[in-house]
Amino acid sequence: MPLREHIHQLSKLGDVAHIRHEVDADIDLSTQAYRRMCARATELTWFHHVKDTTCSVIANLFATTEKIEQLLSNAGLSLAQRLNALPLHILTWTDFSAYVRAEYAEVAAHHDVDTTVYAELGSLYELPMVRYWEGDSHPYFSLATLFSQARGAVETNAGIYRLATVGPRTLTVNWRAGSRAYTVWQDYASQAERMPVTIALGVDPALTFASMFPLPESGSELSFWGFIRAQPQQVDTNSYGLPLPQGAEVLLQGYVEPSQLLHEGSYANHTGFYTQSDLCPVIHIEKIHMHYDAIVPVTVVGPPPTESALLGAQVWSLLTVLLRRECPFILAVVCPQETSHLPVVIVQVSTPNTEQIWGLWRNTILNHSILGRTHTLILVDEATDCADFRHIYWHCMNQEVACYSVPRPSLRVIDGVCWRFNGRKKVERTC
Repeated sequence: MPLREHIHQLSKLGDVAHIRHEVDADIDLSTQAYRRMCARATELTWFHHVKDTTCSVIANLFATTEKIEQLLSNAGLSLAQRLNALPLHILTWTDFSAYVRAEYAEVAAHHDVDTTVYAELGSLYELPMVRYWEGDSHPYFSLATLFSQARGAVETNAGIYRLATVGPRTLTVNWRAGSRAYTVWQDYASQAERMPVTIALGVDPALTFASMFPLPESGSELSFWGFIRAQPQQVDTNSYGLPLPQGAEVLLQGYVEPSQLLHEGSYANHTGFYTQSDLCPVIHIEKIHMHYDAIVPVTVVGPPPTESALLGAQVWSLLTVLLRRECPFILAVVCPQETSHLPVVIVQVSTPNTEQIWGLWRNTILNHSILGRTHTLILVDEATDCADFRHIYWHCMNQEVACYSVPRPSLRVIDGVCWRFNGRKKVERTC
């Protein structure tokens, strides 16, 4: 469902705060949006009049866990319920990826941009130039979906990256080293070839969520989008075969120059600090198309409470459903909002009967393709309330933490289960 249909449905339900006075995209807009998040306001915020642009802007689309679940539901079923109802033979993350690709692959067809719906712009500066914090070096697009393909491939990668506006038709892109888009760019750069990309702002929220979901290497974000919507999605493509999603509010087409890097500057992030200025690839925009009354979504990136923290916690909640299929001894996987970007993850397991069994379970967790990529794993048993973070912190920080041979040295492991096998007697709480 296109973004604007979601917005109008929420508006009819009285779940939209309409800001009708003029706001400045430089700091003012983000300040108002962030204050509403801090005040735990649940409504989507719609800024109808943004200075120096004809676009309106929405913020706080994913303002609460309930809102996220609502946006991702289908036919009255939540995404978690649909994951629980998967066929029984789907046991692993790789099985799920293969199933989604087979059953929900996108239906692509080449179509030119419909000029009766979209106006062609001459400059990115005609769009909302949102700068979020005083120390941000440039305005940037915070909820833009970037599409790319490996050289000679037809499979499309979709991801959400910081796209800083450094010129009227120039963006820097900050993609994480090791991500699929980064790997594709490296391949193009090694052959001194330009890397074609398309960028969409204001897409179906399910596509936005799919683009940030940690799928395995064989996964397809567009197929996962189809799974969320319970049917394969129709996708228009350009001459390179890259998506131009139907109903998107803004469509950009261009290429990444293979040998050009720019310092993107410094930006506030989820740690509460500003980033160091990195050398980033440069995207040259050849075509800019905007819906005639475009609604551009943004999200404020910074210290919690933020939408990204909520989304990160929701991702791990959904991953629990799949992890329990593969590892039945796992009871829950919880990621506190404050640590969802690292992430620090609490894994609750059934109480093991023997130390040998616990050793096998623990090694399975540490070597898992998803759990093994976390920053810190806190392992607890079923006697521990995994939602009581203060108790978990007290319980685990007062133990001798064993060192394990883990897949990578940077993974920190706090074992809150091993006390059962080292002769220590636990004080049981009675209140």
